[in-house]
Amino acid sequence: MNSKGQTLVMFIIFVPIFLLLFAFMVDTSFLIEEKIKLTHVTKDILKTTFDLKDQETIKALYEKNEIPIKNLKITFDDAEVHLANSYEISSIFGQIIGLKKYKVKVQMKAILKNDQLEIYKE
Repeated sequence: MNSKGQTLVMFIIFVPIFLLLFAFMVDTSFLIEEKIKLTHVTKDILKTTFDLKDQETIKALYEKNEIPIKNLKITFDDAEVHLANSYEISSIFGQIIGLKKYKVKVQMKAILKNDQLEIYKE
């Protein structure tokens, strides 16, 4: 019995599916990497600039880490600092299914309690 035809059909069916899954994994990994980078940079900025409460220093630190500040929102209260930032990254393979950009965002606040800085995600 000759099964070359069956193998070819299975190959033609499964190769595009595997390519789409691989593309989705690559896009998702870039999105997760950007989210982790934004979260860690925001935590570091809150730790280093909590006492300064200077918007220009915060903006400069984001730019130094190559993070866009177009949608950056900074709020200072008595013993709190709120940072919210969001930006879009281009999708490499998501354009196949209509996703041209992914949105990366973070909202965090730092509160001084009992002489210790506590950082929360909002």
